[in-house]
Amino acid sequence: ALPPLFGIKDAAPDTCGQYVVAMVDLDAPTPQNRSFAQIRHLLAGNLVLGNPDCERVSMLSNSTPAVSNYVQPSPPLGSDPHR
Repeated sequence: ALPPLFGIKDAAPDTCGQYVVAMVDLDAPTPQNRSFAQIRHLLAGNLVLGNPDCERVSMLSNSTPAVSNYVQPSPPLGSDPHR
């Protein structure tokens, strides 16, 4: 699966620099049984903001590889929602 896209709505005009995105599941495999808790789904750095679109969303983009590639969540059937 392709990694999700990230953006910032109404970013301040002077917002610059680089960002880090970390996606972590605190409730793996289920909220009732957190025996595998804190599974990392994505860790990416060196992201920068693009120009805002017509909805004022500035997308984050990256020209370097992720520190850890995206791993799609796969909670077991019947799992309660994860944080």
